[in-house]
Amino acid sequence: CSAYEFYPREIKVTWLRNGVKVTADVSSSELLSDGDWTYQIHSYLELTP
Repeated sequence: CSAYEFYPREIKVTWLRNGVKVTADVSSSELLSDGDWTYQIHSYLELTP
């Protein structure tokens, strides 16, 4: 999941499965400044088929 061009910088990215917060196997990038007062962040959920 990626969130781009948001401002202000405060944001919370949460993975849900059937309405329940998933915390295992989740990783996120650092909050990245785009240099134009906006930000981006990337969050990853590892899945095993």
